[in-house]
Amino acid sequence: MNSKTKSIITISVANGLNSLAYGIAIPFFAIYLSTRKGVPAGVIGLMLALAMATTALASAISGEVSDTFGRRRVMLCSLFFRAATMFAMAWAMYIDAHYFWAMFFHFAGSFSGAFFRPASNAWIADTTAPAERVKAFGYVRIGLNLGWCIGPALGGLLAKASFALGFGATACTYLITMFFVARYINETLTKENTRKANFITMLLDLKDKNLAALCAYNFIISMVMAQLVVGLSLHAILRLSMTENIVGLFFSLNGLAVVLFQFPVAAYSSKIRLTSALALGCFLYALGYGAIGFMVSFAGIMLGVVVSAIGEMCVLPAGHSLASNLAADNKKGRYLGLYVLSNAAGQAAGIFMAGVLMEKLSPLYAPAPWIIVAGLGALAGILFLSMRRTMTPEQDGVSPAKPAPPTPIVKQLPS
Repeated sequence: MNSKTKSIITISVANGLNSLAYGIAIPFFAIYLSTRKGVPAGVIGLMLALAMATTALASAISGEVSDTFGRRRVMLCSLFFRAATMFAMAWAMYIDAHYFWAMFFHFAGSFSGAFFRPASNAWIADTTAPAERVKAFGYVRIGLNLGWCIGPALGGLLAKASFALGFGATACTYLITMFFVARYINETLTKENTRKANFITMLLDLKDKNLAALCAYNFIISMVMAQLVVGLSLHAILRLSMTENIVGLFFSLNGLAVVLFQFPVAAYSSKIRLTSALALGCFLYALGYGAIGFMVSFAGIMLGVVVSAIGEMCVLPAGHSLASNLAADNKKGRYLGLYVLSNAAGQAAGIFMAGVLMEKLSPLYAPAPWIIVAGLGALAGILFLSMRRTMTPEQDGVSPAKPAPPTPIVKQLPS
């Protein structure tokens, strides 16, 4: 194993620990608000959407400051403050405080925690060449989903005993992740590529039509992605009368599917255009989530979850790779921050949409929310395909053709 592969595996482990921490408790927060505090689904959707909006803001700031202060420092600060807010949420739940306090600390945790991913993505972009990025981000997806396999399964068991216990375990896991990053992750930002943060010019970079289109279409598919945690949770609990540990099992099996299939999907995706991989993933999301609305059994819903997981394997590595390919060397953090901003903003809108659809439409016709979600997924796929007209083949992940070898000069023998 070469040093570059070891580096990618190390950052993948860090992302996996971060995902494990998130998965233990955060997916069950909507269930806590609904079942323990009696908060209506529409209100839950609005509050979690606003929390995700703070995540979107932090994502943009993170990419910019990581180009100034370094990737490693931003990751460490993010993990420390995320752990502190999770301890505070656990305490609020333990003393049965008004749900306002749990939401307040969730807002703070969402903001601080969002600094990790763009800095991590910029670290990967620093470490890899454009042709290697789909594979590298694929490794990270495996790490993330290994954590996602374990976290919700463990969290579902803890939630049945105590929501406070789950959030306390999450806080401890974030601290473990912080110590891992401090010990094993080195800084990759060089002095030559360091620049001062400038949030005005960051927004002006959206004049890059390809970046603007990527972020806009990513916003749409991110609305679809958000349905896994909030939409599926509320659908399973409120419509199908499933339990918290069954919901946790859905999340874990989603992560397991990514772990099992990420390598073959990444191998296939690396052979096609990035826009094609993005479109394929969007269409799979549409198929998987569209099917969930018509399923009533565990096996049927699980099939829809697995199909959408394969869509995730196509969309996320390709999207991050495309954002990296569009950026200059000293703007990788900025471009990836704006890309993650669009993802978080789309998920915020998707969370709010999930709460409203589950409250207003689902009682009238259970598949209705999922039909709308499937339509958005298909639309995003069509739009991603339209991007290839304005990009160079190299930006779209097509390796430049190798120059033909020079024609050998044949010397004439003297007659």
